[in-house]
Amino acid sequence: MKDTRKFASPIYNLMVDMISRIVSQNPFLTYSIQLENQNGEKVRQTFADSVLELKKSHY
Repeated sequence: MKDTRKFASPIYNLMVDMISRIVSQNPFLTYSIQLENQNGEKVRQTFADSVLELKKSHY
């Protein structure tokens, strides 16, 4: 990661900073949000289906 900062754009730096904040949070918080969300399973399945669709279209 350190080496990528040498070539990074401002948008890339913002994205890395945002991801770093999310990753450094308590993982139980994310787990709790996913567990308590009534639409969580549907959203995760939609995401998984989209990933598989993208994978198929690029191979």
